[in-house]
Amino acid sequence: MKINELFRLSRILTGVKQYILAESVGITRQAIQRFECGRSTLSRHKLRQIAPILNINPDFLDDQSINPYKGRGLIKMFFHEEAASHMIPEPVNILVTSNDELKFISLLSSFDIRTLTVESLSLFVDPIYAVVVMDKSDNVFLLRRRANTNYIKLDGKLYMAVWSVVETPGNGEKSKSMYFATKKISHDLHKKIKEWSVERTDIEPLFSECDFTRYTEPTEDEAKIIIATRDLNIGSISKIELLILKELREKRVNTDEIIGWIKTLEDKWPTLTLPVLEGRVLQQEYKR
Repeated sequence: MKINELFRLSRILTGVKQYILAESVGITRQAIQRFECGRSTLSRHKLRQIAPILNINPDFLDDQSINPYKGRGLIKMFFHEEAASHMIPEPVNILVTSNDELKFISLLSSFDIRTLTVESLSLFVDPIYAVVVMDKSDNVFLLRRRANTNYIKLDGKLYMAVWSVVETPGNGEKSKSMYFATKKISHDLHKKIKEWSVERTDIEPLFSECDFTRYTEPTEDEAKIIIATRDLNIGSISKIELLILKELREKRVNTDEIIGWIKTLEDKWPTLTLPVLEGRVLQQEYKR
């Protein structure tokens, strides 16, 4: 990601207006606008002034192999609204691609359930209201929908959203380790998140209270299952692959059983929609 793109996206995700950012460093809004669009540049001095306002690590300007974010307090970001109801590429995409280890906690809450519309409601009794993330640089992030009454329609599949942006490492590349947990939050914490008054001291203790499940790249046996699905020539089915891997890991289903079940789908595949197939996986139809 180019420097101007990172600054623009970080400003949008943190909810900072262009004119406020411009005033804080003594330049015009038009200068910020031109920089974000790639039509002009800003001096290194100005960029280093702007970076902390957006929780961007100033050293990232000189070394783009390091973590792009750095914040002493809680780094609060909104989900990219166009994708917040389904897969969530931003800001999760930035965090996953720039870190080899992250801890995610889905914060479950139903305190505002009566205010929700059907479109904003998850399928779960306790839908996800926000997600908190900690990286190896000791940054703590809070991710929430921009509308404070909207929940995140991840349907318990945050790990799918994460792994959908993780590429299989090549030779010499380091694999990624992602850790996931869920936590029902108190009414007080829900209110603080809703009002956007929540602080790092409210969130950081949650990471010591949760039991995390670790997900890594597929093992050799799991890779066989993915190969079996791709032999059907059905294109990208990463959600299904991840769902099968989750079932395999948590329920310890025999690898050959799943591969046999996948092969029975070859003739049926054109008529199977993604939700139907997900349902069949969750119902463990491969156990015969």
